[in-house]
Amino acid sequence: MRLLPYEDLLDDHAIHSSHSEPERLVARTGHRGKRVRGETRAYSLEALTKAIRLINGGARFICTNPDETSPSAEGLLPATGTVAALITKATGKAPYFAGKPNPLMMRTGLNAIGAHSESSAMIGDRMDTDVLAGLEAGMQTFLVLTGLTTMADIDKYPFRPSTVVDSIADLVDLVDVS
Repeated sequence: MRLLPYEDLLDDHAIHSSHSEPERLVARTGHRGKRVRGETRAYSLEALTKAIRLINGGARFICTNPDETSPSAEGLLPATGTVAALITKATGKAPYFAGKPNPLMMRTGLNAIGAHSESSAMIGDRMDTDVLAGLEAGMQTFLVLTGLTTMADIDKYPFRPSTVVDSIADLVDLVDVS
């Protein structure tokens, strides 16, 4: 399987969002130039319909992560996993999750920067993607409680982070810059 760089998704046949963050939901057909992408704050029925039709027509359904929600100042928002579930229900086809918590993504990232899991750490705010990804890659994990996961949520999982901190600021002194 070959994953395309984000820039390769930007072409005349892509569905573009009005949101400035990189889109995370990706479906790709075997035909050059036909790709669908999107995590956005402005979902449209037209874009979802196009994704469903492309996937039913043979597009490969690839998502970066199964996150069902994302935090915002106004409260939770639907995220990639929610949109993927809608498309799965409509097509009967489940996506391949290429990003967190996929261990292949973690190994590829470590290799790309010349790092080893023994000397690297995963810092995140989600038990189900960030901490799981780090654990499956053999890394030390730090759960920061500034996101969706609360201290009470940790007991819902059969695994544990190496360390739990209130904020990423609590980790600054641990960074080795030598």
